[in-house]
Amino acid sequence: MCLLFVVYILFSSVSVLANPVSTEWQGLDDKYHLLIEQQQFHSAYQVALTLNEMAPADSEVLLYLVFAGKKSGSKLPSWVMSKPWPSASNQDRFNRLIAEEILQDGK
Repeated sequence: MCLLFVVYILFSSVSVLANPVSTEWQGLDDKYHLLIEQQQFHSAYQVALTLNEMAPADSEVLLYLVFAGKKSGSKLPSWVMSKPWPSASNQDRFNRLIAEEILQDGK
């Protein structure tokens, strides 16, 4: 049930960036969602790493990393959960809580 909720949030949330959304960003974001739908979690994780390089302070991208990393069995970089996440908005704080829940699931 929790996993369904997380998937819903991942697919329904909209990333907000300080700069206008670039064509490259949008293409990668679309690719991430398609790979998740196709259950190609390792490839989705790689796309999430690329998105994180483009927007390291985006809490949605950090959530992408956690979700795809957990589903693919990839080892998350230690900095993903150790450094503070953005907390400017309710969505930022909610993304962090979802990530923590994902990582607790199955322990």
